[in-house]
Amino acid sequence: MKTLLQINGNNTSKIDQGSMSDKDLYLDILNVRNDPYNHSNLLELAYPFDFYSDHYRLMVDGITAGALTVTQARNGTIDCEEYIPKALVENFREVICSACKFRVIKQRIKHIEKRSKMELPMQVLKSAYKDQLNKGSRLDIINAHKTFSRYYTKMGYLPIENSDFIHPVLGTESIIMYLPVDPSRKTAVQDLFAQYDDPLMLSEVQRILTKTPVYLSLSAA
Repeated sequence: MKTLLQINGNNTSKIDQGSMSDKDLYLDILNVRNDPYNHSNLLELAYPFDFYSDHYRLMVDGITAGALTVTQARNGTIDCEEYIPKALVENFREVICSACKFRVIKQRIKHIEKRSKMELPMQVLKSAYKDQLNKGSRLDIINAHKTFSRYYTKMGYLPIENSDFIHPVLGTESIIMYLPVDPSRKTAVQDLFAQYDDPLMLSEVQRILTKTPVYLSLSAA
């Protein structure tokens, strides 16, 4: 386990990264996932891809306040891979990562100042994304709850047309979205992309997508 970011101010926040073998961290990850469900058995919140994924934990004043899991496709099947266009996975598996199970528990950060409260979720995402970039990931593919698709669109993610589905475990209306490492696009993580000389341009992803029955949404233009 390692600490990716520590912020000292009126409140102390830090973002840790680890694996399933880091038992205390992984238990915290499961507890955050359990926040809206209150399952008596936390293992009900565990997924097969957890074994080979990176797990990120947000701590605020010593209390676990958020969690995120990111899976690299080259290590194994990613969450809801069966709903992603096959050609996309086949062509980019070695550089695909998939962020999922992202949650910040508002009740646990309500005591901090408003500006910091608004910045924390983005700090978690950017810290995890930088870590994944350093590990060779160049395309993030997510299954987004439709309720939050507007949030991810603002970040720079693009929806894949006709990729709507019902999440087989959560039962939520979901859609496949993706974010390539293209420094020419305005995104919430554009500043990170400039540090790497091996980008994956949107045009290359689009070239693969347009060869499949599922086409890139017009919003990608």
